[in-house]
Amino acid sequence: MEPDSAKRRASGQPPTPPAASPAHTGGSLTRVTANFTPRAAASLERIAEKTGDSRTDVLNMAVMAYETILELIEEGDGRTLRVQLPNGEVRVLQFIG
Repeated sequence: MEPDSAKRRASGQPPTPPAASPAHTGGSLTRVTANFTPRAAASLERIAEKTGDSRTDVLNMAVMAYETILELIEEGDGRTLRVQLPNGEVRVLQFIG
């Protein structure tokens, strides 16, 4: 984890993009090929329909959200993430792997 990741998140700044690599296609986009399970593909479609975002935009946001989740887990106990809902209820997400 970057030493300033908590400060970056608190200020609302996005993660620093990686240095250009040979896979970079030019411009600001990198083409990636991925294989999805039927369940993940269905989730992607539902999210895109629900939000009106393109599948590319959904995937970009999902990867950045996952990075933030991992950083928050690392800042805690390294295994769980506690989320407090507006009604005060606390949900604990435990990541296995």
